[in-house]
Amino acid sequence: MIRTVRFGLIIVLAVAMSAAAFGQTFDFTLRKPSIVGCVQASKGTSSLIDEKDNRTYVLVRDHVALPKSGERFKLQGKKIEGADGKYTFDVKKVGRDYGPCQVMIVR
Repeated sequence: MIRTVRFGLIIVLAVAMSAAAFGQTFDFTLRKPSIVGCVQASKGTSSLIDEKDNRTYVLVRDHVALPKSGERFKLQGKKIEGADGKYTFDVKKVGRDYGPCQVMIVR
């Protein structure tokens, strides 16, 4: 009887651990990259400077309305590095609006 309980407990723990590992892997593969920064518009093209890596991304959209210029946003989508070394960001979802961009004066 005790062996049966131990064996059952081992099976339950093994199933729980494998389910947790699968859940983490599944969540990681479905998560879309996101960038946060100020949206800028120039000559009909929108771009954003990512606050984490300081790269400028040209924003490309597919059935998503791009945010207005001068606002700080979190965008979800796909980062793409072109052969010419320029970066684009394929916007899939416009996330949180953090308000107007802050102007910093460097002295």
